[in-house]
Amino acid sequence: MISLASAKKLIDAELGVYCDDKIQQADSLNPEYGELWRVLKNYLLGGGKRLRPYLVLLSYEMYGGQQTKQITRIAAAWEILHACLLIHDDIIDRDLIRHGKPNIAGSYQVRIGDEHLAMSAALIAGDLALNGAYELITLSNLKPEQKINMHEIMHRAMYTVAGGEFLDTMSVLSSFTRVDTNSINFNKTASYSFTSPLQTGATLAGANSSETAKLAELGRELGLGYQLSDDLLGVFGDEAQTGKSASSDLREGKRTLLLQLTVLGSTNTNELLDIIAKGESMTDGDIETIKKAMQTSGAVDKIHETVREHTAKAQDAIRGLQVSPDYKNELRNLAQKLESRLA
Repeated sequence: MISLASAKKLIDAELGVYCDDKIQQADSLNPEYGELWRVLKNYLLGGGKRLRPYLVLLSYEMYGGQQTKQITRIAAAWEILHACLLIHDDIIDRDLIRHGKPNIAGSYQVRIGDEHLAMSAALIAGDLALNGAYELITLSNLKPEQKINMHEIMHRAMYTVAGGEFLDTMSVLSSFTRVDTNSINFNKTASYSFTSPLQTGATLAGANSSETAKLAELGRELGLGYQLSDDLLGVFGDEAQTGKSASSDLREGKRTLLLQLTVLGSTNTNELLDIIAKGESMTDGDIETIKKAMQTSGAVDKIHETVREHTAKAQDAIRGLQVSPDYKNELRNLAQKLESRLA
């Protein structure tokens, strides 16, 4: 059975080979273009658990797939797509740090000292990563009809996550009572991080539509719980472990369920709204006021409870899968590990 560690090793090797080929091609056009690819390669290999490609490989094996190494490029495509989305998300959030060190924009900011040009370089790198995701599928050894199927799954995922990202970005213009955080979390995170990778591997192994539908439900519950955990860790987590500022989401006024529950359940709603309206000018004292309100309003406890509910639903979905007990146990352990991030 594929492990997360062995999946990471396979995927990192595949990404390294792909990027080295692109670096060589780019250098022949212009050394600066080659340098952009080097920065992108360092970004791709500089951090991350490789959860999405792991789910592709695991679900492929789960349904009887025997040629795991032959679909490594397909799995790697989901990792480079993930990189594209993180790069573009950091541009939207004007973040310069990812995984505890300068992201692509941050790297260029240090090099050239111009924020606009640094963000422009990152935007182009994100575009290259998106193109790379589709190209890796094209370069795979799959049959033509399988490649078309894989492109369609990725296209649907990209279309969905773009909608989720847009709604998330524009949600700051809406009142807290009107934001559908559940829809945003599914579209922005669960769809491409869990549902689509699980369905990708299973489809390649020949799983029927009934099983891929069950995987969609499993991916939904895992993804929704994962995003809620991420939101909580983004405020209360250790910056050294999360790799990003613990105040950035609050300063951006992101309409997370955590902040929504805090505002709607607090006894000092107007004060909180005034603080949130400050945006980037929030003081450290303002941040502490919001964090305290998150705890006293019961919002933090509610997030913990909701994450447990999603984990329980994921466990129910796992029980219904027509796979061996060993793979069910692997999925159960994964669900528990995702929940235990909040422990």
